[in-house]
Amino acid sequence: MNDCISPGQPWYDTSGKRIQAHGAQLWYENGTYYWIGENKEFTTGADDIWTWGVRLYSSKDLYNWTDEGLIVPAEPDNKDSIFHPYRHLDRPHLLYNQETKKYVLWLKYCDDSHYAVLTADNLKGPYTVINERYFPYGVLCGDYDLYADEEGQGYLYFEVNHTDVWAAKLNKEYTSVEGEHSVIYSGMKPPLMREAVTHFKRNGKHYIVTSGMTGYRPNPSEVAVSDDPLTGYTVQGDPCVDDKSNTTFHSQISSVFQIPGRDLYIAVADRWMPELNDWTYTGDMRPDSATQAKIFKKLKELNIDPVKDREQAMKIAITLTEACNTSLADYVWLPITFEGDTAKLYWQDSASSSSRSALSARSISRALRSLSGRGIRGGAVMTSYNKLNGIYTANNVDLLKTHREEWGFDGIVMSDWNAVREGGADAVQAIRAQNDHIMPGERRQIDMLCGAVENGSLSRGELECCAGRVLSIIEKNTALPWD
Repeated sequence: MNDCISPGQPWYDTSGKRIQAHGAQLWYENGTYYWIGENKEFTTGADDIWTWGVRLYSSKDLYNWTDEGLIVPAEPDNKDSIFHPYRHLDRPHLLYNQETKKYVLWLKYCDDSHYAVLTADNLKGPYTVINERYFPYGVLCGDYDLYADEEGQGYLYFEVNHTDVWAAKLNKEYTSVEGEHSVIYSGMKPPLMREAVTHFKRNGKHYIVTSGMTGYRPNPSEVAVSDDPLTGYTVQGDPCVDDKSNTTFHSQISSVFQIPGRDLYIAVADRWMPELNDWTYTGDMRPDSATQAKIFKKLKELNIDPVKDREQAMKIAITLTEACNTSLADYVWLPITFEGDTAKLYWQDSASSSSRSALSARSISRALRSLSGRGIRGGAVMTSYNKLNGIYTANNVDLLKTHREEWGFDGIVMSDWNAVREGGADAVQAIRAQNDHIMPGERRQIDMLCGAVENGSLSRGELECCAGRVLSIIEKNTALPWD
């Protein structure tokens, strides 16, 4: 059983098999979470298999997922079917239509730049094809997202012609666009062209998250925000903080999911090529020398001149460059934090307790104030080994100030055993932060505090305040055997 989400690590379902639901969307219904995505279990790069249908998983906690099977099965025996495994089916996303009582599932086909639209009476299907070759406004289309507002109006956000990103209203059935489209991005070319188009709404603001266009190789994400679902988007930039690789933490975001009833949003992303975890994006997307040799060998076999037959040569090059084993692709799910209306992504992992002092959880003040520390009175609480927003919890003034002044805690705060040490939390700063009792109270810690009082870097009042709280709780606890 899983008790956490571990970004970038292999994720297995309740039967022990690797989860296969990429380009995903999360869905919540009747107390159950659902994970919908591309089934890549047979996409090894050894043949032309791209996607083997659309798979669905269910969970009660977002950690442990049960395979519910293929809601759109592959049709390997019918080469004319849009569900044949050689067709490049991507990014299955859906809406529920309150008026028609139908689930409306859209699929993208990157081999022919069109969508397919399906409907069903139940989330798990069976799904019926409504339109298997849909080109909104008659244009070539790519990555997309769907959104329905509180009044039931549907929207489509989608990449166009490898140059633009458009937004449009959907018809009442959510099966096609209607009215005029608006332009969010225009006139861009790969690798700067935007794809992996994702929409979410928070506090009246509409956010569009996109990646650059670099195939399966990761690149920086970009966030744009507007007060209107269709127009007026302003670019905020790359949301990733301290991402030295410039690769969205080696992943590509496919959707953003809000936890029902909470101001908590999860960026759901794929790490398509885990073997590139040491790679840094620089904007130079030329294939490595081994891949280049493979491309030229294939062109020679097919007697294709890369100069005279440039378009055909480019198709061969793209196919070989992206012929990777996505059956081993991983997932990166990270919570989005907000500084005002600005979206931020910080890396988080699930390291073991042996390395907990190296962990640095992330939170903003508003999120911190919404945690469940309210109602704790008296007694003692302990700060942890790890950091919050880059500061050891024993030294974190914001954390302990919130704990006392806003949660109403009136007991003592003690450090975890030996957390205040050389290479760890600082003893003087711990007292300044109102961490009253430093464990285990070694001579070196006492000498450090006395020296700080003598040189004026710590006031006697700060030290006496902490000592007074310790003495107060001793005095109040009548079970102790001294008078």
